[in-house]
Amino acid sequence: MRTFVLVLALLMSSVVWSQTTEIKLATIAPAGSSWDKITTKMNEELKTKSGGKLSFKIYPGGTQGDEKDVVRKMRIKQIHAGGFTGNGLGQIAPQIRVLELPFLYKTPQEIDYVTGKMGSQMEAVLSKGNPPVVLLGWAEAGFVYIYSNKPIKKLTDLKGTKVWQWEGDPLAAATFASLGVAPVPLAITDVMTALSTNMIEAVYVPPLGCLALQWCSKVKYMTDLPVVNSMGALVMLQSEYNKLSPDQQKILREVTAKYTREIVDQTRKDNLQAVEETKRLGVQIVSVDEKDRQEIMDAAKKVWTDQAGKLYTAEQLLTIQKLVAEVTKGHSASAQLH
Repeated sequence: MRTFVLVLALLMSSVVWSQTTEIKLATIAPAGSSWDKITTKMNEELKTKSGGKLSFKIYPGGTQGDEKDVVRKMRIKQIHAGGFTGNGLGQIAPQIRVLELPFLYKTPQEIDYVTGKMGSQMEAVLSKGNPPVVLLGWAEAGFVYIYSNKPIKKLTDLKGTKVWQWEGDPLAAATFASLGVAPVPLAITDVMTALSTNMIEAVYVPPLGCLALQWCSKVKYMTDLPVVNSMGALVMLQSEYNKLSPDQQKILREVTAKYTREIVDQTRKDNLQAVEETKRLGVQIVSVDEKDRQEIMDAAKKVWTDQAGKLYTAEQLLTIQKLVAEVTKGHSASAQLH
């Protein structure tokens, strides 16, 4: 009998040892984009370092729906992980949106400093989200600009334009309200059709996103005013992460930290190149006078205090403002295009 129990135990341990974990990961990043290519490399290294015991099954290009759809699928465990923009992360934990306020940052150095300093606080916020998730690494889509079918040089131009708003994004809705703009809420998957039918006349998106999503084929102008940095992150269901052994968790964190940093660096390079490519395709850069620039910024920044106590706390707002102010002034190369 003892021999039978021992053999059974050995067989069971063998099954556990041979078990592999496939992490279902969804993003809206288009197939073939830098994000998609880098996550594919990340997956290969994860499989290698885990001896084939860990891997991602990647669903790119919004094949699992818009970000709110992916969050919903994570809540019922159909999807285990997501590469999200701030909008998607905000569906999980609204307080994360304090990192994505309009006209908060001027340089990439400020972004890196703030996410580094607030990383542990935001990890705690996400761990209490709906669903609770583990932060595997920061990413970003980059500085967001307004692309339109007519020149937008001042606030009155924006107010008279049919501007897209990402459906279900409370920060975007509040920002447009501060600007006095009545936007057209749509899922990101509906934007191309809306541009084609003139349902909307303007979108806000990083240059790389405009190019990758092919929206640049439907717009004529890009306003040279970086409105916000579209931050993002790779997160995984806490319940699924907790099923991994400590060694597997360590490998997963090391690999994802390496490649999410690569995503950030590559995205910043790609955005600069995307500006030149969209210009080559006929998109004209529209400059904004300093007076009009300041008027737009002052109106948009009202959302900072308006959303304190709603999306995030007043203390979090104060903390992030102090952190941005701390960044060395010698690193203040402008995000404005030249």
